[in-house]
Amino acid sequence: MNTNMDIKLTIGIPSIPERMSNYLSPFYKKLMDQIGDSKDIEVISLMDNKVMSIGRKKNILFSLAQGKYTCVIDDDDDVVDDFIETLRNSITTDLDVDVICYNQEAIVDGKKWIVRTNLDHNKIIPLDQLQKDTSGNPIPCNRPPWQWCAWRTDFIKQISFENISWGEDAVFIAEASTRAKTQLVLDKIMCKYKWDSQVSAAHTNQYHKVY
Repeated sequence: MNTNMDIKLTIGIPSIPERMSNYLSPFYKKLMDQIGDSKDIEVISLMDNKVMSIGRKKNILFSLAQGKYTCVIDDDDDVVDDFIETLRNSITTDLDVDVICYNQEAIVDGKKWIVRTNLDHNKIIPLDQLQKDTSGNPIPCNRPPWQWCAWRTDFIKQISFENISWGEDAVFIAEASTRAKTQLVLDKIMCKYKWDSQVSAAHTNQYHKVY
C-alpha cells in the first residue's frame, strides 16, 4: 500500500466546479488554517464536471491517500475548530486500530441529530424512522463509522464504493464496519453535516435512504 508514515492523516474532498466558491474554497481554507505549516496532514480534492460518479471519486481519493489514516468529507460538510488538533494528537506512532470513530452533528431540513459512531452499532436506521424529540433537542442516533471517520489507510484501500452518484455509501459502510475489528472511539462531535432538500445536488432521498 502506498502510504507515507510521516503523514498522519489524509483528508479527501470530492467536489464539482459550481461548488468551489461557496463550499470547497471556504472548507479548504478552514482546514489549512488548522493545519498551518505542518506537513503531517494531507488534503486532496478531486473535482470533475459530473462525468464521474461520487462513488468513483471517493475510490480515487482513498487510492491517492498517503497518510496513516484517511477520511473523506464532502465539500459542503464542516469540521469543528479543533478537528485537526484532535486527530493529530490521536494518531500516535503505535496507534494501529482500523478506524477512529467520532460523532457528527447532522441537520436535515432543519431537524438536528447527533450521529454517534462505533463498530458496535452495526444497524443503519434511516433518520426519519427514529423517534422524534418534541422539545427541539438533538436526536441521538447510533451508527457504524462512516467514510468521514478516520480509517487506517492500508485497511480502507481494500474496500470500494459502488460506482454510483447517490447511495454509494451503503455497501461501503456495511463492508468496512463488518471487516474492521479494532477502533479508537472519540465521543465528541468532530464534523457537521447540513442537508437541505431544496438546494442539494444529491438525489432527494439520499440522506434518508443511506444515513
